[in-house]
Amino acid sequence: MAFDLDRLRAATSRAKLDGAREVISNVYRNREFVSFFASVSPEEDFVETYKYKVLADASQNQPVDFRLRGRDVNVLDFLDADVPAKKVQCLRDLGLLTGQP
Repeated sequence: MAFDLDRLRAATSRAKLDGAREVISNVYRNREFVSFFASVSPEEDFVETYKYKVLADASQNQPVDFRLRGRDVNVLDFLDADVPAKKVQCLRDLGLLTGQP
């Protein structure tokens, strides 16, 4: 299920916060993106994937958690999901994850 920014805007403009919460939850549930912001545009997806991969490499297994619908969600776990893992490989193929300046 692709993220639908129009659906989120419509829900929030009508003060339908449950609908907005559901749209945001679906972004994390489908594990296609590493963050809500990554789902907004291809540029944000690129930046957010890179940011969280660098953070994961630097943090040495420290979680980056937030609460969603009463559960802790570790954003770094999304890097291993099918689609984000392919994006990380793309970053690696582009030479952006070499650790060299």
